[in-house]
Amino acid sequence: MLDQIKVNEIILNFPQSRALFEDCLRDAAIQSELAFLKEHHPVSYEHSCRVCQISLELGMMHSLDYDLCVQLGLAALMHDIGKTHISLDILDKASSLDDEETRAVRKHVRQALLTLDQPQYELVRAILAAHHEYSRSPYPRSGFERRQNHRFDQERRHIRADIQVAAEILALSDMLDALVQPRSYKPALPLNEVEHILRSKFTGNPVFIEQALEFFRS
Repeated sequence: MLDQIKVNEIILNFPQSRALFEDCLRDAAIQSELAFLKEHHPVSYEHSCRVCQISLELGMMHSLDYDLCVQLGLAALMHDIGKTHISLDILDKASSLDDEETRAVRKHVRQALLTLDQPQYELVRAILAAHHEYSRSPYPRSGFERRQNHRFDQERRHIRADIQVAAEILALSDMLDALVQPRSYKPALPLNEVEHILRSKFTGNPVFIEQALEFFRS
């Protein structure tokens, strides 16, 4: 398993979902990819672990069944795995991306889906692909369009209702963690500003916003 000391340093205070989070980390293939991400870009690795924890907590709160929660957790852990193909000069750039850099970052979605191109990850892929559909704009990195045109577009259409809920949870968790954590191009934002941005940018079920924010208010 990944370095447990490091995981425990970044794990959130979510006792209900801790065991489920650790179950997700036991997938050998996922573990290997995460180790690569951790080595390449620790910020993205830690973000992915926190997004997984937030997603699982919301999933449990909404009574998603165990198997779907596991698929949601794996999708959260892998949603940024494609960034292992992006240079650190781009990932850690302190200013807005130019057109060429933006095109490079856009490829991380396709790379993640290619990495998960095995039958056992069919639902993980569906959740991961669909979660990009629930934002009006790609905050916080300006100039970056989340919607992609590639051969995986079919995975984001006609999805099951439970997969849609999982994708909305992942989308909200991804946006929330990006806002409350400092990045190279922005400081950590206060919760009142985070809430305003989420309510204007997140296009999924708004009930997830209030519930997720409560994790950080308590």
